[in-house]
Amino acid sequence: MISPRKTILLFCLSGFILISLIALIWFPVFMHYYIPSEDITDKMVSRARSMPEDPVLDEIEGFFSNANNGNSRKLIRTAEEILKGDISFSGIHDEKIHMPFSIDDYISGIPEMNLLMARLEIPRILLAAYEVSGNDKFLIATCDMISSFASYEKNMILPKGLIWNDHAIAERISVLAKFWKYYRRHRTFNTEAGKAVLLLVSRSGRLLSKPSHFTFASNHGIMQNLALLQICIAFPAIPNVNLYKETSLDRMSDQMKYYVNNEGIVLEHSAGYQRAGIKFMGMLFQYLTSLNIKIPDEWQGKYENAKLFYAQLRRPDGSLPMYGDTAYWKDSLGPPIVETDPKGKIKDLSYHQDWRPLYDQSLYPVAGYSIWWDGLGHWPDDNELSQTSIVWSYFPGHAHKHADEMSVLIYAKGHSWWTNTGYWSYGNKNRSKAISWNGSNAPHLVNEDAESNRVTNLNCYVS
Repeated sequence: MISPRKTILLFCLSGFILISLIALIWFPVFMHYYIPSEDITDKMVSRARSMPEDPVLDEIEGFFSNANNGNSRKLIRTAEEILKGDISFSGIHDEKIHMPFSIDDYISGIPEMNLLMARLEIPRILLAAYEVSGNDKFLIATCDMISSFASYEKNMILPKGLIWNDHAIAERISVLAKFWKYYRRHRTFNTEAGKAVLLLVSRSGRLLSKPSHFTFASNHGIMQNLALLQICIAFPAIPNVNLYKETSLDRMSDQMKYYVNNEGIVLEHSAGYQRAGIKFMGMLFQYLTSLNIKIPDEWQGKYENAKLFYAQLRRPDGSLPMYGDTAYWKDSLGPPIVETDPKGKIKDLSYHQDWRPLYDQSLYPVAGYSIWWDGLGHWPDDNELSQTSIVWSYFPGHAHKHADEMSVLIYAKGHSWWTNTGYWSYGNKNRSKAISWNGSNAPHLVNEDAESNRVTNLNCYVS
């Protein structure tokens, strides 16, 4: 019979082992998300209210989306509905939200909605409504939403929804910069609310710069680095901005070696992400210019080639061949770009007017693409044009890959006659089918897995 003393010892030992095992499992998770606490002082708030000047903040407003889209009345109606707790995003069912904040809005529903909430898309819409109307209620509601979000976020120990998602954090920096531009000199400014905003920016910078959070092998890593540069430009008064700048530049130096190759191809297996890559590179050049940092000649060469390849892909109606994660979208403008003036100075991002392809036939053997055009002399007359795109790109570990090597995409007289399925949302239950061989017209083995180990080689090319 075991004595009471031994029973107590065994019980304590078992408890110690159990606690140790739990700590062993959860401690690395905790440390992955742990952010040291930082003090935002009154002095920091005072400096941030006066620097930088508004035109500097204007440079980074359009990081991802423009909530206005030129329809002010519709925008104001949408903002009014938001104040009542109703919201409808394009392509997403109507949703009810809780004003100013409820964590339920960030963790329930489909992934697209979670991302929109976490990147502060609703405050972005309210700010756009304030911009066009001048109605203070939209700015005050934005302040309440951001302050409440910041208060909740700083007390999180483990992730909730997509609040700590790299994509969401990167996108919301531009929202915070835009809000700060209007709020810092507004009659309703409150120092504690200001501290909450700056603390949220500071914590976001910590997460974006943390090595274990860096998504190096996709455009998300580029977005993280751009957001760090945005913090340096828009919020120079907060702690660690020099660290953020150095971290971003060091990472970008490594990423640019493989994000875009010397042919100018964004190596993310998608025509849609070629467009995104051009926008990201233009923003990078603009931010480096703002920070008085020289743009490497190699990067500028890749950028110019990237624009040429995008022009080869783009149809007269603005659509792109639907390989990889490319959505069907008639983009009338294309990506905003930067150009260099005669003195070598980078101009602000603007939209290019003419994306006419330069070549009837173009081959990109390293990246794995060939684009053929017929009838370019009639550009942009759709009735006289045809485009054939051939895809055999595959860079294991890079993002947005579909099983589509050797697929052929044919466009003629304004219509896609032979195509792949293109982008299907990550929340869609059939996405796995769309990105497999069934989602493309590519040749493959019977029952071949979409993740099979395979290599496609170009043996010859005749023009």
